[in-house]
Parts: sequence; structure tokens; C-alpha cells
Amino acid sequence: MFVLTFALGASPGLGLFLPESFPNRICAKAMAFCMSMHWVINFFVGLLFLCLLEQLGPQLLYSIFASICMMEEFGNKVTKLQQTPARNQTPARSNKMLQLSKCL
Repeated sequence: MFVLTFALGASPGLGLFLPESFPNRICAKAMAFCMSMHWVINFFVGLLFLCLLEQLGPQLLYSIFASICMMEEFGNKVTKLQQTPARNQTPARSNKMLQLSKCL
């Protein structure tokens, strides 16, 4: 079940999204580093999961995993807010088009 959900979820996503995130000059090295870290962390999660499940119990263990996912999602939202312009600002190109249309 773990292999099936991993193959359908995280594995292809990284191979598709990471190359778009890095400049071409460092893309190969960055992809190699990110994918190797992904597999190392995945190995340790699979290795330690049953031990942690026995020691912590399912409720606490899944709460820890859920909190990590929520922190990551919050980080993504903050990053997106920093990258997008405010709604009342218009891009420079549309301002030029607006000025040209007023001249006509």
C-alpha cells in the first residue's frame, strides 16, 4: 500500500515540479540533491514508522505528521503571498496598454 500511494503521489510530482523551480544552469545538480534527499527521508520514514507507531500510538504519530504538513502548507501560502502583487496593483504592461487605448 505504501509503495502504491507513494508512486501515485509524491514521486512523480517531484520529477515534474522541481525542474521548473530551478534555473537551467543548476537544474541538474539541484534535482539530484532534492531527489536524493527525498529518497533518504522516505527511507527513514519507512524504517522508523512502525517503531514510532508502537511507542507513540497512532493518534500522536499522525498528529505529528499532520502538523508537519500544516506547517509546510502555511509556508507555501506565505511564499505565494510574498510573490504575488496586491490585487489593486496592475502590471506595468497593462498600464501601457491602457495608456495607448486612451490615446486612440
